[in-house]
Amino acid sequence: MQKEINLKVLFSVIKKRLWLILIITAIATTASGYYSSISKDPPPVYQSSTSILLNTIDKDALSTLEVILRDPAVLDKVVGELGLNKSLDELNKQINFANEGGSKIVNIMVADTNPELAAQIANSTANIFTKQMGSILGIYDTKILSEAQVSSTPSSVGSESTSLLKYLVIGFGAGLVLSIGIVLFLDSLDETVQSEREIEQLLEFPVLGYVSKMNGKNTKSKNKKRVVQT
Repeated sequence: MQKEINLKVLFSVIKKRLWLILIITAIATTASGYYSSISKDPPPVYQSSTSILLNTIDKDALSTLEVILRDPAVLDKVVGELGLNKSLDELNKQINFANEGGSKIVNIMVADTNPELAAQIANSTANIFTKQMGSILGIYDTKILSEAQVSSTPSSVGSESTSLLKYLVIGFGAGLVLSIGIVLFLDSLDETVQSEREIEQLLEFPVLGYVSKMNGKNTKSKNKKRVVQT
């Protein structure tokens, strides 16, 4: 019973300051939409890949190939060959290595916001990688099946409408939660007695009656009744 009474009081507090909740929520939603309109979407990312056939490599040695590919000796030569203004860590994050089902074909995939640069990095990495396999593992029987081509279609691009909707939903939710929190905080600061139950708890006496709040409507109604009676 106590829980039900608390819920009634809670809804009563929210209803009393519903205008404040609506204002804060509207401001937060509008601000989120405005931020979404002025913020720049991330640039599209293009991906290029090259395939390498390893004829004489043992399947058990495939697990070491990615280690060689990501070795600073390989990445540093790629940076020097292409004159990249990138650190080895940045270049390493752009490169993906794939080998499906333990086959002798490996794919080197590179993602970059510049489609031409993505293809150049993929091809350069593949060439230097095959040379390193010869000097480190003694594997020279390799063949590049397909060189990386410049992609005209981005592999990932942000949707403007989806981004706007996302920001509006976040702003609405944040504004609603914030406004309800403010309303409950303001109500906690109000130390006035607002219910018969609070009076009974304070005075430890039952309430026999109460005087209704006087307003313009009540006053006019009572005046009309008095005129009719006279």
